[in-house]
Amino acid sequence: MNFNIFVSVYDEKHHGRKCELTDCLRRNQVSGANVIIVDETNRRSTYQDYFDLINQTTGHDDINIIINSDIYFLESELQKLKSLRPNECYALTRWDIYPDGAEIFLNRVDSQDCWIFRGKVRDVTGANNFGLGQPGCDNKMALLLRDAGYTVLNPSKTIKSYHMHNSKISYYTRNDAVPPPYLRLTPTEL
Repeated sequence: MNFNIFVSVYDEKHHGRKCELTDCLRRNQVSGANVIIVDETNRRSTYQDYFDLINQTTGHDDINIIINSDIYFLESELQKLKSLRPNECYALTRWDIYPDGAEIFLNRVDSQDCWIFRGKVRDVTGANNFGLGQPGCDNKMALLLRDAGYTVLNPSKTIKSYHMHNSKISYYTRNDAVPPPYLRLTPTEL
């Protein structure tokens, strides 16, 4: 079994934000996972683009993790993913990391920053209509995955995905939101 992290890179202009994204990428690269970089310099990838890449490049027992660029994992957290079954998807709410080292759990039902699958990803109708990071995308994707036959779980009280965004830079507005309906995911424990 391999752990594969799929993460986008793009040309970030804001220096502080670029440093955060570079630090997250570096942390993922030393986590023990294979890091597959998705170049989004010319266009933003959809969820379907990530699913296609997983299905073309990974094995049937691999743990495949799609993350926002400002998320990282520690090796100890990756090991907790071994219990994931092929019919499940973990969609994790993040733990925010602050400059003083504090880890604060977001504890919300409407925010997931990573999507974790065992093996290939099933056909998910509508996954080509939007990308990671857009407002509303998390809970729209949760609904689409459930409709595709996945049990979508949020065991983020047990499995930590770390979020680094102290620069507070954001390029999306409410006008960019993916429209409902949604599926909200209550954070739980394994």
